[in-house]
Amino acid sequence: MILAVDYGTKRMGLALSDETETIAQAIEPIIVNNDRTPLIRIHELITIHKLNRILFGLPLGYEEKPTQISLQVEKFAQKIAAKFNIEKYLDFQKEKQAIKN
Repeated sequence: MILAVDYGTKRMGLALSDETETIAQAIEPIIVNNDRTPLIRIHELITIHKLNRILFGLPLGYEEKPTQISLQVEKFAQKIAAKFNIEKYLDFQKEKQAIKN
């Protein structure tokens, strides 16, 4: 099974795949109260669902260049992978910026 994480500094969206890793369904997000909150919740999910991989959305800015938040995502993903000995994947997502007239 795979856990998908949409990283945020105040809230992290989560989705969990089925056993065939074909379909994912959103689950309750993590409300980030402190630095430990996401670690505790992700560890619980790894244990309960016997996860073997985590997919992190990696937002890229204009011309697909790293942004400040994408650097935070990479750092967080590395921390999770090292702490819980789990495979991590970074999925690049190009940010879409709305332009006001």
